[in-house]
Amino acid sequence: MTDIGMFIAMVQNIRALEPDRPILALIEDLDGFLQYNSVQQFLNLLDGNNACDNIVYLGSTNYMNRLEPRVIRSSRFDRKYEIPAPDAKVREFYLRKKLKEDDLQKLGEQGLKQWVTDTEGMVFGDLKELIASVVVMEMPYSEVIGELKRYMNDDYYKHTYK
Repeated sequence: MTDIGMFIAMVQNIRALEPDRPILALIEDLDGFLQYNSVQQFLNLLDGNNACDNIVYLGSTNYMNRLEPRVIRSSRFDRKYEIPAPDAKVREFYLRKKLKEDDLQKLGEQGLKQWVTDTEGMVFGDLKELIASVVVMEMPYSEVIGELKRYMNDDYYKHTYK
């Protein structure tokens, strides 16, 4: 659901029917969600006029720097967890698990090591994109890795976890 007005109405309806039922609300890509919705409405949902009891909000973002401090302050989001970019060992494990045996054989050990080296600082979403673009879409590796690195270095796309 992307419309905060519809979400507020849904929560109010649930509360009218079942005032004590616990609710877990997951908001993936919180920064994007707030681009399309009123920040003030969202704040009212968390702890203002539209707030309801017995709801836990869990938000995720790759771009903490895009969130206003008033959105992520304590009492709205009490805990913040950083999930850093995986190290080389974890990236290699991930790639070995996600690539099919035939693809691993085509790539070879040297090719896999190159992928691990080239993806330094990238997150799992970037690794997934690399596999989808190169293996599934058959795009040139150099083009895909170059684009992913450009995104990493562009301030708009830079992954910020703190």
